[in-house]
Amino acid sequence: MFPGLPARLVGGVKSTIMNVARSPLASTVVALLGASGMLVAQDAVPGQVVFKVRAAAIDTLPARLDALGLPPRADAPLAPRRADRIGVGRIRRLRVTPGTERQAAEQLAAAPFVEWAEPLRRDGGATGSIQPNDPAFSTQWSFDSRYTGIDMDMPEAWDLRGTFKVDSDLVVAITDTGWDFNLVHSDVDNVLWTNAGEIPGNGLDDDGNGFVDDVFGYDFADDDGDPQSGYEHGTWVGSIVVAHTDNGDGIAGVADGARALTAKMLDDTGGFPTGGRFAGHLSGAAGIIYSVDQGAQVINCSWGVGTQPAMVINDAIDYAVANGVHVVVAAGNSGISQAWPGEHEDVIAVTGITASGNRSQWCSFIGCQSATFGPWVDLSGGANSVPTIGSGIRYPWISVPFNGTSAAAPQVAGVAAHILSEDRDLSVWDLRTLLMDSAVSVDQFNPGFEGLMGAGHVNARAALEQLEPVTDLGGGLSGNSTPVLNAWGGTTAGSRLTFSAHNAPATAPGALVLGASAAQLPVLGGVLIPSPDLVAPLATDTDGAARVRLTLPATLPSGAGLWLQFAALDGGAAQGVALSNAVLVRG
Repeated sequence: MFPGLPARLVGGVKSTIMNVARSPLASTVVALLGASGMLVAQDAVPGQVVFKVRAAAIDTLPARLDALGLPPRADAPLAPRRADRIGVGRIRRLRVTPGTERQAAEQLAAAPFVEWAEPLRRDGGATGSIQPNDPAFSTQWSFDSRYTGIDMDMPEAWDLRGTFKVDSDLVVAITDTGWDFNLVHSDVDNVLWTNAGEIPGNGLDDDGNGFVDDVFGYDFADDDGDPQSGYEHGTWVGSIVVAHTDNGDGIAGVADGARALTAKMLDDTGGFPTGGRFAGHLSGAAGIIYSVDQGAQVINCSWGVGTQPAMVINDAIDYAVANGVHVVVAAGNSGISQAWPGEHEDVIAVTGITASGNRSQWCSFIGCQSATFGPWVDLSGGANSVPTIGSGIRYPWISVPFNGTSAAAPQVAGVAAHILSEDRDLSVWDLRTLLMDSAVSVDQFNPGFEGLMGAGHVNARAALEQLEPVTDLGGGLSGNSTPVLNAWGGTTAGSRLTFSAHNAPATAPGALVLGASAAQLPVLGGVLIPSPDLVAPLATDTDGAARVRLTLPATLPSGAGLWLQFAALDGGAAQGVALSNAVLVRG
């Protein structure tokens, strides 16, 4: 059983999975713990060490690293194509726990099989090999901070994905004050979602969705098909997400390539409308529901309704969540510990920090404000002096930058778009938890607010790295349901792996099947499943979800793999069992 895997790893994984399977499922759902995220030197790339292996040790490197207690998997970042007399092809990059770079480098440098070792540094500027040429990029501190190391690590994330862009079919709805269609700027050319089923200007509801002439979205404040902004807030928020990157102009957008769907639900004063078909909070609810119905994958809500919930908006969010749409909400700028809809349990609630990592505070002509906080907050994002694209409509003397959690939320929405470009099947719980798992803690900068600023600052690089060891192999078998299994996390000792199944029958007996190889079960239609080395009972909850989160007791060896698949009883499936896709986790 489990050939080639360390006995400590096998025993630990079996024990953890079986303990979780025997315990009430609810106890696993609440394990939404953020990464501790120790800070590293400001000139170091978090979690990376580079070293040069002596030629004689190349073939035995994994075992030598394992003997030192270091992760055995090290990649070769450089690939020379000419005569390599220097041995640059023997340079290796090792990923270690952030905060231990110097210790790991010193340990490697002392080893006889290593020529040299050092933390991977970033002195003198932004990190990552992909650098945008946008003039304002150097001021976008939350993309790549030169001060604290707390940022989104966007250059590294772009580097990992090999592109500045997210998938072109991703739609991010901006439920806000609308869009300034008179704005002329290359950063926002062709960034808006358009309704292909609607003919412009004919006064008809061509696509039959209940809204006339909603070509670029809809204005719920005025109940018409022209969501033109009379207040620049919505354009600022949208530009943070979808502005073109590396076009030699303006700012870098977090998620260039996504389409911004305009759902104007705030009037030209920035408040909810006082009358009409969608008066008050109906406007916010209608904007969310419209965004879901038009195919948005992410909805950004840089607004709030105060300290008491609005049930109509809560129900609209529930509708979004039930349809697998991810809702990102600004925590608010009231400086207190309550805010709705941020406190809704299924949204991604985002508070704000400064470039120094402190809870965001700022003053303007309307007075001084500070970021809202609380145990319900999921993440932090940059909220001070955030550059945007906007011409200044209501306040011509103020265009860019702007402050507040309104600016932090769309940055998280943009990171979410990158993650969804890698794995579109992540459930609402999966994406929120993955972003929290990979966040960089800001507690050390906020005494008295520990645990109230979310899991930490959103980090695109770390989130993508959590998906790196995982391959979706397909091979599911549907019944009345089509279960989906996702996995993410690290593969080194002490790191956490999460296996999350959703879209299965509700409250159904099930099992997580785990093996060290793949097998076929012709009796179930020839679908790919793991060899059944371990079958752990795991029933689904009332939402059809089942989850296991475990801490690896030992490192998964380089090249070794764990195959997993989730099975649930389903009367509509062959042999009465529905199977999820299989996933492979590689060391």
